[in-house]
Amino acid sequence: MLFNLVCGVNYSMGIASGSFDGIDSSRVLTVNKTIDPLALVIKTTVGSSSELIVYYREKPTDSFSTVVGGSVPVSCRLLGEYGTKLLLTVHNASAANCAGVEYYILGVTKQ
Repeated sequence: MLFNLVCGVNYSMGIASGSFDGIDSSRVLTVNKTIDPLALVIKTTVGSSSELIVYYREKPTDSFSTVVGGSVPVSCRLLGEYGTKLLLTVHNASAANCAGVEYYILGVTKQ
């Protein structure tokens, strides 16, 4: 409701989340878009270390801005946004640096 007041548009908001575990090589992860993302939060964990990256935008048509916090030897970033999918890319994962990735999407529900 606060978002609707600030933007002056009546959006129907939704949230989606998921995770990938045991990532032991560099790869591309596919996330199905069930909502149009306004904010995408990715948490990458290796052992007891984690990194949080937030992609956000004010309106569904804007491009993403980014904020990063934390540090891990493996990185997970947004590779691209396509019609029905988000692609996340994982770099530097190995058997010694096995990673877990969690994602949270806050966005506008598809009409």
